[in-house]
Amino acid sequence: MSKKIKLLLVTLFILLSAFVTYKNLKSSKHFEKSIQINTSPNKIWGKVNTIQNIKLWMPYTTTTKSTLIAYSGTAGEIGSAFTWNGLEDVGEGKLTLVDKKIPTESLDTLEQEYEITYTLEKYSPEAFRANMKITIEAYNNNTSLVTWQIDYKLPLSFKSVFSNASESLQKLENSFNTGLVQLKQITEAIP
Repeated sequence: MSKKIKLLLVTLFILLSAFVTYKNLKSSKHFEKSIQINTSPNKIWGKVNTIQNIKLWMPYTTTTKSTLIAYSGTAGEIGSAFTWNGLEDVGEGKLTLVDKKIPTESLDTLEQEYEITYTLEKYSPEAFRANMKITIEAYNNNTSLVTWQIDYKLPLSFKSVFSNASESLQKLENSFNTGLVQLKQITEAIP
C-alpha cells in the first residue's frame, strides 16, 4: 500500500473518530436513579424543598472549610440559590431552585406526588449546566419512591474528548447512589 493511501486512511480515521466523539459529547444526556424510602412523601419533601436541606444529603453540594458559600433568595422559594467558590476539587458553581409542584390537600394521600427542579451550573474547574429533578411518589403504607434525575450536555473541551465516558457515568451513578442512601437514612430517622 502506498504512503498516500495510508496517509489518507489514517486521516479519514482521525476525522471520523473526531466527528463521532464530538456528536457524543454534544448530545443531551439523561440519567436517573430511584430508591424506596420507608416514610411518607411529606417527610421527604422537607429534605428536598430547600437548598439548605439538600446540602445535607446531595454530594454535589459538598464543600470544604475553605469554600466560600452564599445563599440568596427566600429558602424554598423559586429563585433561591446556593453559590460556592472553592479549590479545584470543589470548583465554583451555583444551584438554583427553578420549579416545584406540591399536591393539593384534596388529593388522596396514595396519589400524592411532589416534584422539585433545580438548575446546577458549574463554572470551574470545567463549565457545564444541568437540570435536576427530584420526584417523590407515595408508594404504599407509609412508603415512598424517590426518583432523582439529571439532564445535561457535556462541554466540548480537549479534556472531555479524551476522558472515559463510562468512568464519568460510573462517577455519576456513585454520586446518585450516595445521595439517595443519605436521603433515605436522614428521612427514615425522622420520628
